[in-house]
Amino acid sequence: MYTPGRTLAREGDVVKLGPDEYFACGDNSDSSFDSRFWGPVPARNLCGIAGGVFWPFFNHRWGPIK
Repeated sequence: MYTPGRTLAREGDVVKLGPDEYFACGDNSDSSFDSRFWGPVPARNLCGIAGGVFWPFFNHRWGPIK
């Protein structure tokens, strides 16, 4: 959902994060939906740390995050 001030779906858009909000970034592919489209992630929705890249399998970035 495109929400001005909360998403980056259009050139020139700016997002300002509040306290305890995070901007989740995908791999920037055409099929990657991340905070650019659905907005910031509240800290209460996060658990643990990122441990690996699981998609796409054929990409050189697949595997554990170093």
